[in-house]
Amino acid sequence: MLIIKKINNNVALAQADDGTDLVVFGKGVGFPATPYELEDTSSIQTVFHHVDNEVLTAVSSIKPEVMASAVEIANLAAKTLDCDLNAICS
Repeated sequence: MLIIKKINNNVALAQADDGTDLVVFGKGVGFPATPYELEDTSSIQTVFHHVDNEVLTAVSSIKPEVMASAVEIANLAAKTLDCDLNAICS
């Protein structure tokens, strides 16, 4: 996975092997100088697919702690309700 732009130390814009844009959350993914190839994807906690400028702008304006909490809540709800709440997040 190619990390192409830092949003903050824990969030970055990335490009998948097929060329699609992604927003990735993970400890330190935005820390190294960009662009760089992320070899070990075990640090990735959440990936948002089908990213456009509107999503990127929204994500970059949200504090990482708030976004991480929202993702945890969504994951807990999906597990509790036994359903897929959002197909763009994995």
